[in-house]
Amino acid sequence: MMFLLLGFALSVEPGCLIIDRPQVLAEDLARRLPEFQRLPAGTVLTAAPGFGVRRDLPSSTLRAWARSYGVEAEQFEPLCLYRSAASERDIDWETELRLALDSLFKLKPGPKEIEILEHAIAPGPQGKLSLERSGLIFEAQRQQYLWRGKLIGAGSYAAVRIRFAFHRRQTRLVTTRPLSSGRILAIEDITTIEEAWRPGNDKGEILIEPPVGKVLRRSLPKGTILEPLHLTEAPLIQQGDVVELSSIVGEATIRMSAVARGKARLGDSLLISALEGKKLLRAIAVGPGKVEIQSGTGKKNR
Repeated sequence: MMFLLLGFALSVEPGCLIIDRPQVLAEDLARRLPEFQRLPAGTVLTAAPGFGVRRDLPSSTLRAWARSYGVEAEQFEPLCLYRSAASERDIDWETELRLALDSLFKLKPGPKEIEILEHAIAPGPQGKLSLERSGLIFEAQRQQYLWRGKLIGAGSYAAVRIRFAFHRRQTRLVTTRPLSSGRILAIEDITTIEEAWRPGNDKGEILIEPPVGKVLRRSLPKGTILEPLHLTEAPLIQQGDVVELSSIVGEATIRMSAVARGKARLGDSLLISALEGKKLLRAIAVGPGKVEIQSGTGKKNR
């Protein structure tokens, strides 16, 4: 429905009588039809069509209006009216676009980085232009951007559409081969590609440095763009590692060697046991090969 209305906004024909007020007055028709010059200029004949909408007036309608005010005529030429969308004329599209890119995405395009390719407004009230973050999409096939916004009026709105080119490139990290879940990434697993800037990339999805040493949360096919949600930290401690155990007793710190009975990242808890003996203790990973005692269990957790 939105784009049907936008189509109306673009369908004005050169032969139509252009008006820019909510009523059609006698003085408006008098510009084309001399018979209406006999009426007071401010005589209201009918309500104007909506912004950007064309209305055809047949000869019979024009004759009936004239007769109702005592003006006789044998024939009137049919006439079409078009109410101009004053809001569209008043908008500096490029300025509004630049302000939105700056406020919503912290982007400041250079003088030649933006090219407005198309803009249109649906019928509706004049109001404040609102370009929201969610309205911006990237059309990969055209390599262009489409922004759907609105004009906010008194309790209603009009749809806005802007299609534009934005000449900004960015580097993305992608996988060079299919990778399985749990893999610790190596430099040969990652390459770079250049692509157009896309909406949403200001939210932290872009990885700048190759995440070598990170672990994949799930399997990824070749050519996948790497994002933080794909990754987790590699374990500091693996099952079977010999670790240094620290335990504070009063003012003294006791250190001893132990064996990890599971794997853990920084801050994770894990079970450990003395090098000799089966008693299990709960500890916390505090660094590579280092744990601190949390509590003694005396038995395995079930």
